[in-house]
Amino acid sequence: MQDFKKYEVYYPSDIAESTVKYPVVIFSNGTGVCGSKYPAILKHLASWGFIVMATEEENSWSGLSSELCLRTIILLNETESVDGWADNPFYGHVDTGNIGVSGHSQGGVGVMSAATTMEHHDMVRAIFAASPTNMTLAKGLQWDYDPSLITVPIFLVSGTGNADENLVV
Repeated sequence: MQDFKKYEVYYPSDIAESTVKYPVVIFSNGTGVCGSKYPAILKHLASWGFIVMATEEENSWSGLSSELCLRTIILLNETESVDGWADNPFYGHVDTGNIGVSGHSQGGVGVMSAATTMEHHDMVRAIFAASPTNMTLAKGLQWDYDPSLITVPIFLVSGTGNADENLVV
């Protein structure tokens, strides 16, 4: 079901030695701009004390990549040893009560879906969407989502240029 090959994960450098649990930000990318194209943003969030996950997803609008990131971080939090790793720095260090989803463009649609229709939607505590695809265009692309189902705080932002004016919520 997933059409991406890897996760991008950034986290505080002292996580393994720490006694605290870290909140999570899942990043859902825009069209043609996979997670590896956002390292400055992902590293910056990690420097503030977040575990940050992104993927090399081309269809982030569905919310599935955000859901799979969430499932993966839950698994890593609960699993002491992981095949191929000397140790698991995430074991016991994930604050599963503080999970946010963020997305750009089609990823903005994806995070709304992740917070409303995916299996673990009830774990999402906040949404940030940058220039999410507007309802008319999303419907034409069959990227169905329903913002009226959102029950957590959401922050929407977009530019004022022609592209955002015509494509954004």
